[in-house]
Amino acid sequence: MSSTVLLDSNFLILPVSHKIDVFREIENLLCMNVVFVTIQPVINELKRLSKKPTKLGKKASFALKYVSKCNILELDSKNISNRNADDLILEFSKSKKIIVATTDINLKKRLREMSVPVIYLRGRSQIKLDGYFE
Repeated sequence: MSSTVLLDSNFLILPVSHKIDVFREIENLLCMNVVFVTIQPVINELKRLSKKPTKLGKKASFALKYVSKCNILELDSKNISNRNADDLILEFSKSKKIIVATTDINLKKRLREMSVPVIYLRGRSQIKLDGYFE
């Protein structure tokens, strides 16, 4: 048995900013094999951030290396223009029953309102799961 987890941009930055192996920690948390995925708008966001001469830009640049551990999900191209990554994550995770890993409080709240399970960071080093699919 396996589970699919979609990582958003801020969660992909965690290995750099918090020195956490999020891939191993998520597998340990779920006690099963995990298929890690992301979407192109998340990658685009990391690329955009990586061009900035800031600490966040440097972290985003390193985070792009972790994208290679994820499958890139294809989205319907007509649905992605003029839409932000969070809205696409909400729509896609609900329709495909995918767990979302994020540290974005607003996105987490919106996902939980839609009964989508969320993996998040608690404190500085604990990965937690909120919710489950029935």
